[in-house]
This record gives sequence, structure tokens and C-alpha cells, in this order.
Amino acid sequence: MLMHSSFPFVLAVSLLGKPVGSFSSLSPPPAHNKWASSAAHLMDHLLNPPLQAATPLEDLANVRIPGPPGSGFDIAAYRAAPSSGGDGGDHKIILLHEFFGLNPSIVEKAKGLADDLGCEVVAPDIFRGENTDFIPKAIWLALTTPQERVDEDLDAVCAYLDNAGDEGKLAVMGFCLGGGKAIRYTTERRPEAATVIFYGSPLTDVNKLRKLKGPVCGIFGNKDAQFSAALLQQFKASLNEAGVESDVQIYDGVGHAFWAGMEQVRRGEQPQTDAYEQCTSFLRKFFSEE
Repeated sequence: MLMHSSFPFVLAVSLLGKPVGSFSSLSPPPAHNKWASSAAHLMDHLLNPPLQAATPLEDLANVRIPGPPGSGFDIAAYRAAPSSGGDGGDHKIILLHEFFGLNPSIVEKAKGLADDLGCEVVAPDIFRGENTDFIPKAIWLALTTPQERVDEDLDAVCAYLDNAGDEGKLAVMGFCLGGGKAIRYTTERRPEAATVIFYGSPLTDVNKLRKLKGPVCGIFGNKDAQFSAALLQQFKASLNEAGVESDVQIYDGVGHAFWAGMEQVRRGEQPQTDAYEQCTSFLRKFFSEE
């Protein structure tokens, strides 16, 4: 049966009126409902819409990566290498987009990271062919993109990177939705990788975190309505209990998605510049260690 085109909008509006505990009755399945544990995510993005309109994926992606075995599709991705030339050396970053999908902001950040760290950055489309600047649709895309499917696609991206024959290290980094997906991927599939979470859903299960061999960098704002101070402190404590090297910072005066783009860093805006320097210093240290 075809879904009515207004369904994502109706779903999103309905989220605003639901108390926190009521999301257990929503469809899609419970695995997605944890992400939508409150209307805070919707409100954050309604108050801070994307600065740029959605750009067609074919205008953003410059590489297509073979999908999971037997899938019969390719993963669209943007691949960035340092503008100084070369392929970016041995070290790699997989950069996961927020719930708007692959967009010009993610492409810009991929370019900036590649230049500043001298490495290759690949930003895959984990929505399998869709992006948007329409917030209700973005919520629907997030709710209908299960972790297991993302894991399979990221395995395919890693296989693509591994085929290059490099012996370098891997970091998996994500924003918002992508940050939560990143740490859930590294714990289960790539524990040796570094993980960078920009205001993504924290993982506090100590037994899962114990699987990590690589370090974790977390960047959050203290006015982010999605993640309470108690939850973020629990995240820090769980990482410590699990014995995971970590650098988790909570910046004052900012909420969710406070780093909109590289222009903020070029202008020296705070705390965006400090957050960027935290991220790049963390990755530079990880890449340089034996």
C-alpha cells in the first residue's frame, strides 16, 4: 500500500503532542523509538532550520561505493582529499550526516577535515538515495533507518577503503543522528576505530562500550534539550568504567547542532572553534600514535 505523501508531516506533528513515555506505541519498530524519546529533537531543528536548501545527491556525491553483498545498489558518497594534492595518505575518516541527509554542510566539513588533518574523508549517504530540508521528512528518514542497515552500509564503505591497501587508522565521526549511529557502529563492527560524536545520542551500556579499543571524542552543548546533564555525565562515567580513553566536552551557552559550518571556524566563532579544535586535536593524536 502506498504511503500518503503527507504522512511524514502528520507523524512529526504528532510527536510534538506526545509525552516522553508514549513513543513506545509508535510504529516503526522499537529500535527506532529510542531515538525519538521526546519532541526535543523536533523542536531544536524547528528553531534552528538548515542554513542551505537540500541539494540533489547527484550534485554532491563524487563517488559511488558498491553496496552490501547481494544488495544490488551503490552507496552515493562524497570523498574529500587534501587540497594540497595526493590521496590523503593512509588514515581515513567516515563522516556520517545528520537527519537531513548528505548535504552541502557535510561536504564542506569533509573538505575542511581532509585539509586540516591531511587524510581522506568519505561521507556516505546512509539514507540510500534521499536527503531533505523539510524537517518532518527528515524525522521520518531517521525513524526508518535502522542501525543494522546502517552497519551493513558502513561495512561496505570500510571494504571500499580497505581495498585501497592502506595500513592507516580509521575514525568514524557523525553529527546528530550520525553521531549516535557512529558509536553504535564502532562498538559492534569496528572497535579499533576512533569515534567522534557531535551532539549524537550517547551510548551508556558499559558492556557494549567495553568492546571499544579505540578512543571516543564527544562534543555537546549544555542547552541541548535532547540530552540532559545527567545523561551526559552518565556517558562520561560509563566510558570511564568501560576503560575507554575519551575526551567528552560539554560547551556552555549552546544547544543542539551548534556547529553549522566551516565558516564559523574561519571566523573564529566560539565555542564552535574550540569544538573543532577539540575534534581535530583528538584525531591528530589518534592518527599519530603507534
